[in-house]
Parts: sequence; structure tokens; C-alpha cells
Amino acid sequence: MPANEYVNSGVLVLNLKAMRAAQFSAHFLTLLNTYHFPSIAPDQDYINAITNDQLVLLPSRWNVQAPGETAPNLVHYNLFNKPWHYAKVDYGENFWHYAPATPYFDRLKAGQVAFGEAGRAHDEDRMQKLVGKAESTTKAGGVTFAQVQQSTGQVRL
Repeated sequence: MPANEYVNSGVLVLNLKAMRAAQFSAHFLTLLNTYHFPSIAPDQDYINAITNDQLVLLPSRWNVQAPGETAPNLVHYNLFNKPWHYAKVDYGENFWHYAPATPYFDRLKAGQVAFGEAGRAHDEDRMQKLVGKAESTTKAGGVTFAQVQQSTGQVRL
């Protein structure tokens, strides 16, 4: 599937009635437990493979992750660059603009301070492991979603 049509599972709007009618969760679990596709993000890989031709994509401003969008509707602080850990992250000012209105503001600020060097080192280690897994996944053999779809028709709903 084209990268610009790949759905990130961090921000989803779901038609639960239709998913229940199609028995999406049973289908998802059957694939997950049967094939063990090499993946670094199985939840979103399976969602994309299963629902590919049934997706309605929202405008990108509803899942902004990197700089460039001038008026994001929803900022998704994914992976490691979270404003409650780091002082300078993309769109961090958006987060801190609204944080004082929550009952968690003091805990958020304290958590950012407590995260410190140990937290940053841990994030760096996790990022390196993720990159390594991504590299090995792209080189891994084994069964792919496309192969299962072609031979069994079992991937898509």
C-alpha cells in the first residue's frame, strides 16, 4: 500500500458497529495467531492489511506528528518525543498551552523534570532497538500479508 495511505493506529476513528458485524476482532486474532508476520507495529500493520480497501482517510491535520502543519487539529506525540518528557519537541507549545487546564498539570511538569538523563538514555536505547528491528524486519523472509491474501483470501474482511 502507498505510504501516504498507511494508517497510523495512534489516531483512529472506528465504525465499531461495522467492525462487529464483520467480526473484525476474531479475524484480526486469527491472523495474528496463525501467521506471525514480521512486523514492528503489528496492530497497525494488521489494521491496514485487513481494512485496506475499506478505509476512509482523514485529512493529515487530524494526526500531525512532525512539523509542517500550520494549524493541526490533533497532534500525535508518537514514540519518544513527548512534551511531558522533553522540554523541546515539535508542537510542544500546543501541549503546554492546554496542560494547565487539566488536573494533571503539576504531575506532568514534575514528570518532565524527573525523566532526566536516565529517561533520555532509555529512550535512545529503545529507539536504536526499534531501528534495528525495522531493519531486520525488512530483510526477514517468511510469509507476508500479500502472500496469504493471494493464496487463501484470508487477510481482508
